[in-house]
Parts: sequence; structure tokens; C-alpha cells
Amino acid sequence: MPDTVIAFVRGVAAHNNVHRLTDGLQAAIAAQGRDCIDFDTSEPASARAFKALALDGRIGLLVSMNVGLNVLVNGADWLRETPVFLYMLDHPYAVFPFCDQIIGQFELVHLSHTSESQARFADRLHPRPRTTHVLPHAAAAIEKSVSWSERDISIVFTGNYGLEREPEAERADWQRYGEHRAAALEAIVARIDDGAHETLEHAAIDVLAGDENLSAGQVCPHMKIVDMYLRGRVRWRAVQGLADMQDAVICGDGWGPLAAASAGGATFSGANDAAAVQALMRRARIAVNLLPDYYDSHERMFDAAAHGCLLISTQSTFLREAFGADAVHFLAEPEDLADTVAYYTAHPDEAQAKAERGHQAFLAAHTWDHRAAELLRIVGAVRGR
Repeated sequence: MPDTVIAFVRGVAAHNNVHRLTDGLQAAIAAQGRDCIDFDTSEPASARAFKALALDGRIGLLVSMNVGLNVLVNGADWLRETPVFLYMLDHPYAVFPFCDQIIGQFELVHLSHTSESQARFADRLHPRPRTTHVLPHAAAAIEKSVSWSERDISIVFTGNYGLEREPEAERADWQRYGEHRAAALEAIVARIDDGAHETLEHAAIDVLAGDENLSAGQVCPHMKIVDMYLRGRVRWRAVQGLADMQDAVICGDGWGPLAAASAGGATFSGANDAAAVQALMRRARIAVNLLPDYYDSHERMFDAAAHGCLLISTQSTFLREAFGADAVHFLAEPEDLADTVAYYTAHPDEAQAKAERGHQAFLAAHTWDHRAAELLRIVGAVRGR
């Protein structure tokens, strides 16, 4: 049996962020003594070299993080027996067609999502055989971060707004989907807003359960509409308070209306590639995570902790368990963000101590070395059955 390699799939990725995350995982696996190669589905030469290795039986595992692999599978029967690990970084509703296609084409698929609830929902979406696991996001440990006194950005937020209008104007226009669907969307939002911390998938499935002709996959478009609204609502409510803050930076698309009203306060930098975002985090004292509370893992918190930023987040059971309540400041309401930043700006010692606790929690359990070890354990355990 020839020596095998682990191939990491690459393709077209917005702002190179998925490629950056792939780099982190690949480097960590290579550091454990595994031979790794890149397989760029958008480059013919890379595809030819990969196929030659596959036909020679040398691809021991194919790893894909969100991108690339689906462009290959329909015409690649020669790849069918190659084990695949789909390390999904987004919610199952967002990657359902991609994952479903892969699971149908390969004989052995390991599918991971970033939380237990998402993994359970993926089980419901994909009845075909595969193994499902939980692997959160991670980041690479940084040897030397910028000292607290030298950081010149008070707070950085990275994230698109995601809506065309203000949140409630967008919601009011749901009637364009028809009366029946608009009522279902409103009911899903009501379930999530009732304070029970219900997951998006549970709310959507329960509301739509009476629709007998609706498959699990058809639930996903409803979830996307609601999720985009709820994410936009949380972010709009929080970022409004940052608009007049002189040394705040907001990265991402869709913030034009708030930027126009900021009167020269915060810097709205628009969309940035992954390297530019990391450079901003390196200079920031505070990084913020703005998501509805049904969200779990997100790379921005691990990146921020790696850089030694103070972590501020909307409510998150996952982050509370992953970092500890004394290492992250959790906002009671999104509108509290500006006052919270002002408080920690006035109490730098407290802010720095909390940031250090977050950094140590990250180093203890959330680097790419930790995720690589778990991925290799999963693959080895399944192979050894």
C-alpha cells in the first residue's frame, strides 16, 4: 500500500477567509506528522495532480471546509471510495445542498458541524449513511501579540449587515412571499423571541410541522429568511451605538446608512479580506460578536482571543461554556454595547485582565492543534471499527 496523503480542498472563497481557516487546520495536521497537499478545484493543474494521486490510491483522506468539492463529484466515480471529512463552518441550513450532494456521491463521509444542536439538525437533513461529529471553529496560537498600551483601536466588529433595508422594514415586506409563508416566518420569529432560547431549527421545524408536504430540506429556505432578519436586527441595534465612537472600526458590507449618519465617528471600512481583518484585530483592545443567541461557535471569537482582545458577545451558551463567564462580557441587550465599551475603556486594568482570561481559555482548548487532534481521532476511530 503506497504512503497516503491528506488532501485539503480549496476553491473560490469570499475574502479568502475559508482558505485562512483551512490553512490553520492543515498546518496543525501537518505538525502531527501527516503528509498534506492542496487540491484547488479551480486550478486545472492542481486537479490533474490530485487525480493522479487518487488513481494511485494515495489520497487517504479528503478534507473540505465549506468550499470546492461539489464541483468535482458528479464526474468523479474514481474518487467514490476516498474517505471525506466535511468540516462545515456554517449552519446546516446554509450548506445543505452542498453536503447532500457529497454524501450521495462518496461511500464514507464524516460530517462535522460546530455545535451539538447543529449536528442533530444535520442528522435530520441527511438520512443517508455518514458519521456526524462536532468540531467548533478555532484559531492559530499567536507567538507575540501587540501590547495593550500600543493598541489604537478601541473596538472592532467584523460582519456584514445582510439586509437591504432597516430590519423592521425588511420584516414588513415578508408579505411578498405570500400570506401563508409570511405567517410561518412571523411564527418562527415569535418562537425565538419568547425568551426560551430556542434554536432556529427547532422553531422552524415545529412551526412548519403541520405542512405535510414540506421536507427537511425545504425548511432551510424559511430558516435563511428568518436568520438573515434576526442577525441583521441584532447587529443594527448594536452597531448604531458605535457609529459615533471615534476609534471604533466596523468591517463588512451593508453598513452604508449607518456610515452616512455617523458624522465622522467610527470607521466603516467595508468588506475586507481575511488578512486585513486579522491586522485590525491585532490592533484592537476589544472584539465583539453580534449574533442571535441560538448561534454557537464563530471564528471571530477564537481569532479575537488568539490576538488577546477582550471578548464581548451577545448571549451565547456555547461561548459561556467554551470560555467561561469570567472571560467574556455577555451583553444583556445589543443596545448595551456602546456603554459596555465605554466602561472597559474607563477601566483598562479590568479589561486587560478579562482579555487575558479569554486568551488562556483559548490556548487551553481552542487552537487548531486541538481541532486537528480531534479530527484525526475521529477518522482513526471510524477506520478501526
